[in-house]
Amino acid sequence: MNERRQRLLEASSVLVKHLSSCPYVTSVVCFGSVAMSTDDELSDIDLYVFCDPLVMPDRQRRELLLGIPGVADLRLGTTSAGFENDWMAAQDKLYINELPCDLSYNTIAWMRRLVEHVLAHGTAPLAELPFRPDTMLGLLDTCIVLFDRNGELGNIKHQLWPYPQKLRMDIIHHGMCVLSEALEELRDYEKRGIGNTAFAFHLNRMSDAICRSLYALNECYDPAIKRVEQSLQGLHKLPRDFMNRYTRLLSLPLDDPGRHRVIEEYESLYQDLLALCNSEKVSLPPS
Repeated sequence: MNERRQRLLEASSVLVKHLSSCPYVTSVVCFGSVAMSTDDELSDIDLYVFCDPLVMPDRQRRELLLGIPGVADLRLGTTSAGFENDWMAAQDKLYINELPCDLSYNTIAWMRRLVEHVLAHGTAPLAELPFRPDTMLGLLDTCIVLFDRNGELGNIKHQLWPYPQKLRMDIIHHGMCVLSEALEELRDYEKRGIGNTAFAFHLNRMSDAICRSLYALNECYDPAIKRVEQSLQGLHKLPRDFMNRYTRLLSLPLDDPGRHRVIEEYESLYQDLLALCNSEKVSLPPS
């Protein structure tokens, strides 16, 4: 274990010790790169704090966090633009012993309700988290539980397995539909000479659809991490020579010859994914 990783884990322990002293806090988990051992020299600490019955109010969080030795530059109630806020009721940023840390908060009841909804209904939107509620199951699956007062979070994690087949089918069906539709768009854009802004938009859609479909085919929850390629390497069921093809595909220039090769390679990957779905006995709707 490198020195920085050791410091990150030690800082997490300090934070958890103080967070767990609050009666509101029921569980604390570490997620993201530190939990998945993919952290680097610029990684921060990502902690998810579950509360009951409500998330600690701002004033109480401020008093609690400022009382921790080594805490500096506390920014309470930070937000991000867009849907990134839906999965947390509050977020704080701070430094502890000069290491950056993000604290996200929600209630344990919210997490329990979300998991039960996804297990029962697949990827159907949840009112409190309309965008990809299943990714929270990936966070829960890959996190490290640092504190669990009554074992409730452990019980929720236990519900994740076996991987729900309805969720698997929903994700694969949606992913393959996106691939098919986006391929048609790219063919059209190539013929009409439409620029790279629109072209790149559909490339991102297709890359995302391929990754999500492969996680589901392998009955793995999408961990929704930044180091996607590193995560994909751990999957057993992949199209032939997938990682080399996928890496090469993302490196192609978007000049005219490059765009043509991108379309050809995505068409080839699409066909190989269809074959993989058939081998896994995943029935797909007609394209």
